[in-house]
Amino acid sequence: MIFFYWYCQRVFRAEHVSIELPAFLAIVIYVLFVFAGLVITMTYLGNAVWKFGWKRLAPAWVIMIATLPAIITYGTIYDLYMQRAFVRITDDTYMYRVARVWSENLEVTGLESEGYDFVFSFEPVYVYDRSTEDSFGYAYTINDVYVDVIHTDGSVKTMVLPKLDKGGCRTVSIGGLKSVR
Repeated sequence: MIFFYWYCQRVFRAEHVSIELPAFLAIVIYVLFVFAGLVITMTYLGNAVWKFGWKRLAPAWVIMIATLPAIITYGTIYDLYMQRAFVRITDDTYMYRVARVWSENLEVTGLESEGYDFVFSFEPVYVYDRSTEDSFGYAYTINDVYVDVIHTDGSVKTMVLPKLDKGGCRTVSIGGLKSVR
């Protein structure tokens, strides 16, 4: 439940939700206390009290072990989405349409039909300066990401998005972006 809330907020609204601690606690409580406790109790009761064999307990053990790949899958999806930056672009003036989003390593076109409010994601590119190093590592810059917008009169403007780190989320309005040309 926590994972799906995080996923929907990130992908559909470009909002950052910190779920590390609640998700970790939910997984630990579920796996260690609820499910494992139930399986261990049923194993004890099945063997010591009710005197039936291990074959009747095998489905419970299989279900408990089968939850581990699901938890690993959630972790993998979380890691993949934390490598991307999510931007929600809104047009508060209703006079522009986004034609494309681009940078040195990215180009997304065909966005005119997305409307006045949409979310897209990209992987920020870090350019490291290997000549300087301090206790935090190498200095770096993040490549700019540009947005080409079409005005209702047909003119095209190029605007620059604010810089986002990996895992970052932001909502920007076209009226608040800085025009490059």
